[in-house]
Amino acid sequence: MPQITLEYTSNVQNASDWRYLVEQVHKIISTVVGTDIDNCKSRLLEQARYFIGDGSEKMAFVHLDVAILEGRSEVLKQELGNMLLNLLQTTLLPENTQHELQLTVEIRDIIRRDYFKYPKVK
Repeated sequence: MPQITLEYTSNVQNASDWRYLVEQVHKIISTVVGTDIDNCKSRLLEQARYFIGDGSEKMAFVHLDVAILEGRSEVLKQELGNMLLNLLQTTLLPENTQHELQLTVEIRDIIRRDYFKYPKVK
């Protein structure tokens, strides 16, 4: 059920490999949200055309959008967001010192009545 989109500018360096980062995202979500890790679905979107602030080439961003079924407490969503932001910081900041890298995480609710899945969501 978790729908995950990792969007990043093409100037972001990641020598540690995007796969590792997404695996860690899935582990954190599975643990905190209490969902089967097999239900986590991620897409990585590299943005070659972007504009940040005044357009300086030193600017870069990574945005992690996580949509989960409604019903989780605000405390749980805060914990999840903070853990994911910390993961982005520890994974990406050391390799991107030449950029002004902005990292953001958004946790959103999926309205259960509007979500359809096969096999059915438990």
